[in-house]
Amino acid sequence: MRNGKNAQLRGSPARQGLDLSGPQESIGYNVRRADVYLREQFRRMLGSWHLRPAEYSILRLLESNPSATQAEIADALCIKRQNIGGLVGRLEDLGWLSRGANPNDRRRQSLLLTPIGSMRLATLGRAARRMDRELTRGWTDAERRTFVKLLQSLYQT
Repeated sequence: MRNGKNAQLRGSPARQGLDLSGPQESIGYNVRRADVYLREQFRRMLGSWHLRPAEYSILRLLESNPSATQAEIADALCIKRQNIGGLVGRLEDLGWLSRGANPNDRRRQSLLLTPIGSMRLATLGRAARRMDRELTRGWTDAERRTFVKLLQSLYQT
């Protein structure tokens, strides 16, 4: 995995010479720093699409869960219900997803990728995979899988 030198070069604090040894021992600190860095890289590599990470996640989840409801998507992605509507509305305005009656319960609305949304997601998916590879350059496939499993162990019970 990456050595400490590479980790310090990227996203290092503005004030040089700070002793970060205390916070660097904390899982929370390191996850937060990684989150900030990943968001910056997402904007750098996928920013031309004017898409937020949460919107990309919604599209990816709909790809493998057609007809999921807005509430199901919100719960799966830990997005507050009062916020999911705006994200879904924006994707709908772009023509990337549509709302329709749920086939199992007509009282509920399902979300579906549109053909345009599916095409855009295929392109975005390729770019996201390139970004993942670039971010973990020098890692083996086994290290990538281990890292993902370790991250998942933090939030999956």
